[in-house]
Amino acid sequence: MNKTISINIGGTFFHIDENAYLKLKNYLDSISHSLNDDPQGKEEIIQDIELRISELLSEKISNNRQVVNDRDIDDIIKAMGQPEDYQYDDGMFNEEEDQSKKAPNTAKPKKLYRTRKEGIIGGVCKGLAYFFGIDVIWVRLLMLLLLIPNGIGLLVYIILWIIIPDAKTTAEELEMKGKPVTIDNIEKNIKDEYERLEKKVKNTNFSGVKNVLQTLIDGIANLIVLLFKIIVKFIGGLLVIVGGITALALIIALFFWGLYKMLGIEHPFISYPGYFNLSVIPLWVLVAALIFALSIPFFYLLILGLNILSDERKGIGTSGNLAFLAVWIISLMILGFSSIEHQTRFAKENLISSNESYTLTPQDTLFVSMKSNDTLVNRKKLYRSRLLEPVINSNNDLFSTYIYLDIRRSNSEKTMVKVLKSARGYNKENAGKYAKKIDYRYTLENNKLALNSYFTTPDDLKHHKPKLDVILYIPDNQIITLDESTGSFLYDVNNIQDLYEHDMTNHTYQMTSQGLNCLDCAQPVKKSNEGLDIDINKQGLNINVDDGENKARIKIDKNGIEIK
Repeated sequence: MNKTISINIGGTFFHIDENAYLKLKNYLDSISHSLNDDPQGKEEIIQDIELRISELLSEKISNNRQVVNDRDIDDIIKAMGQPEDYQYDDGMFNEEEDQSKKAPNTAKPKKLYRTRKEGIIGGVCKGLAYFFGIDVIWVRLLMLLLLIPNGIGLLVYIILWIIIPDAKTTAEELEMKGKPVTIDNIEKNIKDEYERLEKKVKNTNFSGVKNVLQTLIDGIANLIVLLFKIIVKFIGGLLVIVGGITALALIIALFFWGLYKMLGIEHPFISYPGYFNLSVIPLWVLVAALIFALSIPFFYLLILGLNILSDERKGIGTSGNLAFLAVWIISLMILGFSSIEHQTRFAKENLISSNESYTLTPQDTLFVSMKSNDTLVNRKKLYRSRLLEPVINSNNDLFSTYIYLDIRRSNSEKTMVKVLKSARGYNKENAGKYAKKIDYRYTLENNKLALNSYFTTPDDLKHHKPKLDVILYIPDNQIITLDESTGSFLYDVNNIQDLYEHDMTNHTYQMTSQGLNCLDCAQPVKKSNEGLDIDINKQGLNINVDDGENKARIKIDKNGIEIK
């Protein structure tokens, strides 16, 4: 049974068996001994080597195996190289040195880091230059060009400063440059760093002003980064809330809609476009496509918010992303096809006209009213409406009050009722076929014209936008009385008093060449002085003031007080 030892290397504790420990200790002692001839940076080199060994050991430890063994140490030595394989003298970095004496030094894929050691502010440009293998001057010129027009370069720089990690260790610096992390490269990197610092010290003017300026710049930069991080975290929180709640609500809606359908409930709480019922695509497919098309973007807003709030990147993997993308695109294609199908099906409108003429004595008063139906008795007041909540009787007839009533001057001596029925279809002929299905009735008995306040259609006609216009033509001098029930249905009726349609009811009119003339409306009372005009009538009070330089108006009616 092997003895297990606990060690601390590179700031991390490991359990290692005794044989492996001895081999690792001998390896580190050999490295330390090989550096005795050149003590410059020895301690830092040893620390970086131990840190790299710690990283490699962490990769080999798992939940199933917590103890480091001989094979792990052999793999690390193979990756790092033996100390005796290297020549640690001033000529070790000569390009003509015998490469056969070195451990393999093949290039590795570069990792993106920023390097504050070699950078001016945050080392972003230098890190990008290493990653793309170009001179840093070109990256800095690009940032400068982005800064000139609208300052976007500063925003880009700050964002990159936040998301790109800093190369703090020698191993990370080597990964940034695409070099393998070996003893040779670690020592070379540290020696290069010492040489760079030595040159910098020789060329530096240690003036107090420069130190203060550098401190000020660093302080401002750190403050900007801190504020930006706070704003970004706040935005991340909002994205989590909005994306999470919306995506969850849509998924729950899909579940309950399916449950309602299975239970045979006709009116589930979820709402969807009515034309879904007319599509050749099954309803459940359209509803699912609608919810997926809406919920997937919000789901990714949730993922984005979580990534902003957390230092660890979260996701669902490439396969998951591709699957969601495919579902989203297919959902959009289904909805797009259904929408195009709907627009094509209802692209054209057609009118069907019917006329009936009557001979009335001009002295006889024609009474006009709108008649309701037992199915609509629950409505306290008749009004024109598209009936967003459909009313259907036992015969499966759809009731609609979407009716316009106009009163015009007749060109003959007869009174005429003209009914215009309209509907939409994929062509004129198809639209006319649906318009003919509109059923509208009225009666004229003893000078009393009773117009239905509704029309009926088959239930499947509701998506074809059925509409009805009733035009009443009356000859000159014909007297007419409008019942209160007509108020909501009158539309653009020409009258001499210029009354609004809802104010025309419960009055008697006579047709003239200029339109209807109210016979029992209160005559307006007008008082005028220079610059002052007062008009009092049944509709309200109008006061106009004009002194030549200033104008003012006060209007009082049932809608309230208006002052201009």
